[in-house]
Amino acid sequence: MLCRKILMFHSLERFAIVQGNLIHVSYLNTRTTQGWFLNDRCLICCCFRFDIIGLSPDAQEDDTGIKQAAENIKALIDQEVKNGIPANRIVLGGFSQGGALSLYTALTSNQKLAGIVALSCWLPLRTSFPQAAANSANKEVSVLQCHGESDPLVPLMFGAMTSEKLKTIINPANVHFKTYPGLAHSSCNQEMTDIKQFIDKQLPPC
Repeated sequence: MLCRKILMFHSLERFAIVQGNLIHVSYLNTRTTQGWFLNDRCLICCCFRFDIIGLSPDAQEDDTGIKQAAENIKALIDQEVKNGIPANRIVLGGFSQGGALSLYTALTSNQKLAGIVALSCWLPLRTSFPQAAANSANKEVSVLQCHGESDPLVPLMFGAMTSEKLKTIINPANVHFKTYPGLAHSSCNQEMTDIKQFIDKQLPPC
C-alpha cells in the first residue's frame, strides 16, 4: 500500500524525473503522459493551467485562473488524503508553470505537506504574500528551488526574487535554492540528483 506520494505538474505532454520503473498515468482531462514510479512513491501528472500574460516583475497576472488552478490541486490533495495518503507524506512540485502553481498552492493550503519542488519557476501573485499565507499549514515546509543560470524564458532573476520572497513567508532555513551553470529552461542530471536527494530526505521509507 502506498504511504507517500509525489504530485508533479508540468505544462508539457511528457516528462521524466529521477529514477524508477516507467508507468503510464492519466491527466484529469483524460490525456495520457509518461510518469515514473519510485518504489512506493507514486508520481502523478495532471493538467492544471492558468494564462501567462507576461513574464516581467510588473506583468499583469491571471488572478482568477491561478486561484482556480490552485483550488483544483488542493482538491486533488484532499482526495489523496481520503485515499489514505497522509498530507505530510505528499511532496508537491512542478516545472515552470507547474512549479509556480505548486508554490502558490502549497503556501495557501491548510494541508501540511512534506515538501515543495519548484523548478525553473516563480511565485505567482507574489504581492499578495505574506497575507495570502496567513492560514497556511506550510509555514515550516521545506522547499527545493532549482533554476538554470541561462534560462531565457524564466530568467534566473525570477528564481532569486522568489527565493528571497519565500524567506519572508516560511522559515528561511527551509528554503534551498540551487542554480545550474549553462542550463536553459530545462533540466540536467545534477538537478535530477538534487531532486531525488530532497525527496528521499522529505519522504523517508515508511
